[in-house]
Amino acid sequence: MKAFARVSPDGKKWGMIDLQGNNVLEPVFEDIHSWSEGFVKLEKISPGRYGKEKGYKAMLNGQFGFMNMDGDLITDFSFGAADNFHNGFAAVSKNKKWGFINTNGELAIPYRFSQVKIFHKNTCMVKENSKWGIINTQGDWVLKNQYHNLSHFTHGLAFVEAHKKRLLIDMTGNIISTLPHKYTYMEIMSEKLIAFGWADYHTQTTSFGLMDLQGKIKSAIQFYKSDAAYTYDEAFINGQLIVENEDGERGIINDEGILIVPMGEYKGPHSPIPFSTYNPADELINFSEGLAIAKKDNLWGVIDENHNTVVDYKFQTRPVRITDGQGLYFSQDYPQYAYGLINIEEVKDGVVYAGYMDKQGNIAIELKFRKAERFFGKNKF
Repeated sequence: MKAFARVSPDGKKWGMIDLQGNNVLEPVFEDIHSWSEGFVKLEKISPGRYGKEKGYKAMLNGQFGFMNMDGDLITDFSFGAADNFHNGFAAVSKNKKWGFINTNGELAIPYRFSQVKIFHKNTCMVKENSKWGIINTQGDWVLKNQYHNLSHFTHGLAFVEAHKKRLLIDMTGNIISTLPHKYTYMEIMSEKLIAFGWADYHTQTTSFGLMDLQGKIKSAIQFYKSDAAYTYDEAFINGQLIVENEDGERGIINDEGILIVPMGEYKGPHSPIPFSTYNPADELINFSEGLAIAKKDNLWGVIDENHNTVVDYKFQTRPVRITDGQGLYFSQDYPQYAYGLINIEEVKDGVVYAGYMDKQGNIAIELKFRKAERFFGKNKF
């Protein structure tokens, strides 16, 4: 069984260890990114760190590569920039042009684009010759590059800017409608509705209403946030959208844009309760591998599913700055058991020493790192 964890011996450079604490990757990386589809992006040199180039070009002069879940490097470090894997492809850059590699690390789509997005449902937005279009996984045009601006496709629809007009198109490029250009916020919320309104990027607030695909207003601008504003492809849940007004009153709109629960009458949650993350105020952190982190008398320990104490309550509640503390702590980045180990920290005289504890409370990997993160492997990533 293989699993790997990011560790930093000096708090600056990152490496990777296995479950026995052996180095899989020496700590020479400026960053090791999150796992995505069974691969991890390795950043040997960060873009813009060296050289005389400025702006966007400076963000393409790093050194990136990829490792798989077997611990094998599938590429070298010749990419000037790279993105994570999405739908089996990762965008990579050489000589200031973008292409895509497959999961074998092979170049699947040549370097020819000036900008790219990520693959989503076998298509990807790309920019070539200063115009945006859409390609498939073979690199062929699904929608020819002809637009100055092109939004993500959501529910098979996208906004484009052409001839100083905002158009709504489908995946084949057919124009569905011409929409008002004056609004600073527009988002495709469903197969039937578009949110429109005003976005204040300084306060990060948005006021919006809803229109149909032809631009006919269904609900005037009166809502200030929604259960799914700024999400991708999942605005409505079961044909319903929770909306909120400036006074904090909430209601529910159906997929026809009709308010079926009046404002102020909906008292339920904003959305399904999210998966709990670490919070010192919690009494219990979600179970993993039959164990959970629990709090008692302001100290943290480990319990089993029958609420029996497995590891004594000896871990402190984390201060705002960990270096202000003294003693043992569970690590803040998602403290749950994975592959029988959990990352913990001990603070001595303002210095953090991180390592791993097993399910019996024994130190399994010495507390010798400045940073140590959760293990990931083929079964969990």
